[in-house]
Amino acid sequence: MGKYGAIPVLGLAALAAFDPSLSWAYIAALAVFELWLVRRMASTARSPVPVNEAPYQFTEEEAA
Repeated sequence: MGKYGAIPVLGLAALAAFDPSLSWAYIAALAVFELWLVRRMASTARSPVPVNEAPYQFTEEEAA
């Protein structure tokens, strides 16, 4: 989505608020964002969190 990906989505939300016939564009943009987010979440590692690393300093028991 990039650094400025929220700006067009907010613009679509504003346009949809003033012209309800454009709400489909906002819904489509939201669906694309959700798909991107699901892909991003699926690509992350599923390993346990690191122990005693900043900023959280989890203990061995908390990390498990």
